Amino acid sequence: MALRVSHEPEAASSHAASGAAEKEDGVILYHAGAWSGSDVATFWAGGGKSGLLAYSERTGAAFKAWFQPGRPAGCRVFMDSGAFPVFMGKATVDLDEYCLFLQTHAGQVTTYAALDVIGDPVASAANVKRMQSAGLDPVPTYHKGSPWSELDRLAGEHAYVAIGGLAADVDNPGKRATMHDHQEAARIFLDQVFHRLARRWPVKIHAFGAVGLPILERYPLYSADSSSAIRGAGFGRVMVFRDGQAVLNYRNWDEPMVRRLLYDDRICGTSGASRSARIAVNLENAGRLERHVTDLWAQRGVRWDS
Repeated sequence: MALRVSHEPEAASSHAASGAAEKEDGVILYHAGAWSGSDVATFWAGGGKSGLLAYSERTGAAFKAWFQPGRPAGCRVFMDSGAFPVFMGKATVDLDEYCLFLQTHAGQVTTYAALDVIGDPVASAANVKRMQSAGLDPVPTYHKGSPWSELDRLAGEHAYVAIGGLAADVDNPGKRATMHDHQEAARIFLDQVFHRLARRWPVKIHAFGAVGLPILERYPLYSADSSSAIRGAGFGRVMVFRDGQAVLNYRNWDEPMVRRLLYDDRICGTSGASRSARIAVNLENAGRLERHVTDLWAQRGVRWDS
């Protein structure tokens, strides 16, 4: 299925301006996956501007670092409620406590997801209403496997909707799959999502855990997130984006830029300094990817202006 977007840039700009997030023009790529407070400091030092945190990890040092002095002005935070870890039985989140946290840190959290109940759209909708009653404006999530009528309802009632189930297949939790399988499953699912969103367009869409180039070039996303730049650096991975192409995890040994990076002493090694250097390299290239996708969709008539 070939996706075609047919609306004027001005229409998209007007709609985008009504959303919760404040941003510069263009697609936002949020970065997740910091293991420690030092990772967060490295992220800021490397010019990182958009971070995604999970409220379910609120006791961790990396989470707390975002709310300590020293955070650069203008850094955006997308707060994930932690609905997926709760669904997997790996975390618990109290909705009232989550609401109180968001109220307390209203000036520090740019955008925040509703506490959805994966597999139960009725309970998810009830949580959204409770959050709204507390004076909050959360971004609801349409989860893979929910009725399509729920996507239509969310897109009709909210200016900004997240899509869940892309990074991990909630239909088969814990099942191992190749990257190709994940990407193909995401493509099939998102083709259906955007086909159904056509009558509601324009609507801002966030893709949880999906910043692959094929996804970003195929769908007019407002935002997306990934742990590749930060957590990937911890595993020795380097991202390169040049001339409209992304090379991830330095697997294309014949690509000249990858060879140069691989033999750069700054990033080769297991030291903290090498890890920090890899994060900086990844952030630089993620910025190029972000601009590439923004320009590509602008050429196609889709602009997300603040």
